[in-house]
Amino acid sequence: PDTVSYGSVISAWARSGGDDIDSAKKAEAWLHYSMDLYKKTGNNNIKPDSISFNAVLDAWAKQSGKRKSSRSDTSGLFAAEKAEKLLLQMQELRDAGDSNIRPCTISYNTVIDAIAK
Repeated sequence: PDTVSYGSVISAWARSGGDDIDSAKKAEAWLHYSMDLYKKTGNNNIKPDSISFNAVLDAWAKQSGKRKSSRSDTSGLFAAEKAEKLLLQMQELRDAGDSNIRPCTISYNTVIDAIAK
């Protein structure tokens, strides 16, 4: 597997969402798995990129409009906070010199959309 393979799995989970927040959780889990694997092996061919991060941001943004009465894992507020946290992680990686992970207009607009819902 390589960055494209992991990115395809992440994107598939991100798009499979519908009303199920588990899809966003699974997309993010795959993102973290590929990032952890990269950190362990140093193999640049499996390193996540901005496309993978943006797919997970989009999955959380889709869930943020589904507000529930409590502030549980399924609340829209939780999803918006997850998107914001992931964007901050992207910024930290960029600031640390990671050229593969750069927040772009899509990244920022997706998080703005998640918060606004």
